[in-house]
Amino acid sequence: MTESQATNITWHQATIDCAARERLLNQKGCIIWFTGLSG
Repeated sequence: MTESQATNITWHQATIDCAARERLLNQKGCIIWFTGLSG
């Protein structure tokens, strides 16, 4: 089985890095991954 590359995802270069964004917004990044959901 081979994995194919998605054609509907595009990378956009940010003008500030993650650390600067965290300081600016006073927030930390987080990912929540839901599995087993239908739809």
